[in-house]
Amino acid sequence: MSSVSTFESTRWRFTKAEITILSGADIVAAYAIWTFVTYLTDVWDLSVTQAAGIFNLYYGIIKIMPLFTQYIVDAFLGNYRMLMISSYAFVAVSFFHSSSIPLWYWPNTSGIYIY
Repeated sequence: MSSVSTFESTRWRFTKAEITILSGADIVAAYAIWTFVTYLTDVWDLSVTQAAGIFNLYYGIIKIMPLFTQYIVDAFLGNYRMLMISSYAFVAVSFFHSSSIPLWYWPNTSGIYIY
């Protein structure tokens, strides 16, 4: 009988260095998302409680979405179509996010104030 564990017998075989690098990247990504709370409190003037609620909702959706999207990919779309749809969605959300910054936050270089 083989003494190979379930983790090692799978198709994915990661070294300790690769696991460390992936864990470090996840920590950096979590910190970048955490700065979103500072953005909401400083730029949008929300309370810390409101910003934390928005952050928790966002982070919870991020962690649950792969369950639903993987079913859609496997059953209907395929990898390439889902990659294209998610890329276009990312560009659209990035545009809407950058355009949602209040006008008073942008530095005014023209001398014209729009209110």
